Amino acid sequence: MPGSDDKPKKLAYSVKEAIETTGLGRNSIYKAINSGMLGSVLVGRRRIIPEAEIARLLKISK
Repeated sequence: MPGSDDKPKKLAYSVKEAIETTGLGRNSIYKAINSGMLGSVLVGRRRIIPEAEIARLLKISK
């Protein structure tokens, strides 16, 4: 039986959340975005990184 503290799976992360999730630094995240290794989307002024992109980046990095 699911508990009340079950959280839905995140579909996307802010840059700050991506840093916390991956353990990479801010510069590394932005370098990956700027080089095309990490896909992201601008929503207004906010950059969002899909969960699938983070998983793909970590898979490539192994």
